[in-house]
Amino acid sequence: MNKYYKKFLQSNKKILDNKIYNTNIIISDRGRFEFSLIYAILGSALCNQIKSNAIILSDKNNKIYKNIFESFGFRNFFPNIKLKNFLNIKIIFIYISCLFVLIRDLFIIKIKDYEWFFYKYEIDNIQIGDLIYNTYVRYNHSYLNFNLNLKFILILLSVIIKVKLINNIFDKNKIKYVISNGSAYASNSGILFRIASLRKIKILKIEKLYKNKVGYTTINRYFNFNYNSTYALLKNKMFLKKLNKINPKTLNKFINKRNEGKLKGNYTNILDLKNANKKNIFVSKKNLIKRVFKSKNYNKKIILIAPHIFSDAPLSDGKLLFMNYFQHLKETLDFIEYNNLTNVFWLVKPHPSRKNYNEIGIIENLLKNYKNKNIKLCPDNLTSKNTTKICDNVITCTGTASFEFGCEGKFSILAADAIYSKLGFTIDHSNKKSYFKTLQKIHRIPKIKEVQKIKAKRMLYGLEVLSGLIELEKSDILNDKVIHMSQKGGYNIFCKELIKNIKKKGILKDKMVISFLKGKFN
Repeated sequence: MNKYYKKFLQSNKKILDNKIYNTNIIISDRGRFEFSLIYAILGSALCNQIKSNAIILSDKNNKIYKNIFESFGFRNFFPNIKLKNFLNIKIIFIYISCLFVLIRDLFIIKIKDYEWFFYKYEIDNIQIGDLIYNTYVRYNHSYLNFNLNLKFILILLSVIIKVKLINNIFDKNKIKYVISNGSAYASNSGILFRIASLRKIKILKIEKLYKNKVGYTTINRYFNFNYNSTYALLKNKMFLKKLNKINPKTLNKFINKRNEGKLKGNYTNILDLKNANKKNIFVSKKNLIKRVFKSKNYNKKIILIAPHIFSDAPLSDGKLLFMNYFQHLKETLDFIEYNNLTNVFWLVKPHPSRKNYNEIGIIENLLKNYKNKNIKLCPDNLTSKNTTKICDNVITCTGTASFEFGCEGKFSILAADAIYSKLGFTIDHSNKKSYFKTLQKIHRIPKIKEVQKIKAKRMLYGLEVLSGLIELEKSDILNDKVIHMSQKGGYNIFCKELIKNIKKKGILKDKMVISFLKGKFN
């Protein structure tokens, strides 16, 4: 904890008037300093404008984040860990009913298959199996074995309780808006997003954008696996019209900066880009085949198999053909081995950020099970930029490697219904049978046409640079200097510059706040 955090709490004025109103908004706090500040700033300004109170729904029930919101005048928090709240007769009844729901649903899940659970399981009519599974596989390499163990039972029970309690908030209060970025996990934020959309409550999804701007969109449709805001953006006529105006020179400059990890966009994690391209060397296709595959057949295709992080929300970006990312890799390699597919070289490249998820060694151990001489592990010093240049195609589920290969004029082979499927630079599949059939004839796949290559560049540029959201004016308070400090992590966003900006400008006169309050939120 730094001294400027304490100074901020002491100097920040309680913006909320704290009168009692008939309506409430729910603000979802994900327990991240930068987002807590943005949500507190915009949420308090909105409450004052529409004459509403607010309920702060937090994923991290601790004093640190609560203090931030309290400094703006917020005073209603959930969960509120006080004994009297748990002794309430209605709350006790909810907990008891949750135990009955748990026992009933465990029996149902036991007799159903995993696909039913992922895509059909509901609690109080809320589709939520995917969030539960994403949470289950997040730690301890649980993607290796999915069963109804104690870990799964405890997660399921906690989600049932959260759904019941958050539904109770909606039942007891007249909710006008929800401010939330959602989540791919069964957190309070992820569950809130689903409940609000089912109840047709307008969700203001607020996100950080390119060049430290903030934007928002209003969501009032229910979640389903065939629709999300990114998918809709890629099909939006106005968005596509903007993209068509971007000239090739701008596109190429963007691609180069992105490949070097010098561009923090809206879509790809900047750390993944930096980790993927740390080394500044280039290995030719001929040298790779000679060194790694011990072959002189330099004309044979190299197919890159690019697994995702196995434990990072496998059901968040599209409907997979496999149970999870690990199963996709294993079953793909099993098929190559069993059918002795040696018509191409198969290069398996672990995800560049796997160390952050404690997944070092998982792929190396898996590869020991295969005798096919054409299946090899990608050398550590081979960058993503390098593999994109020398490999002929990539196999992935929903990864950004599809865009990167598309930009090079090469098809990607998808094992999922990704947000960018059916855009012309991917080979798509609706089932495992068609996917495996493609693997058998992968050596015959041609290059994509120039028009498809340009489309891949435009689409990637659009996702990283254009947002499709309503962009707010750049904040005077959370300016580039403050955001730069926040990127160092922890309390660093609370710095001398932040305190100075608040005193000088005042939160309600900030450009970002003024432009936000002009929105109609329809």
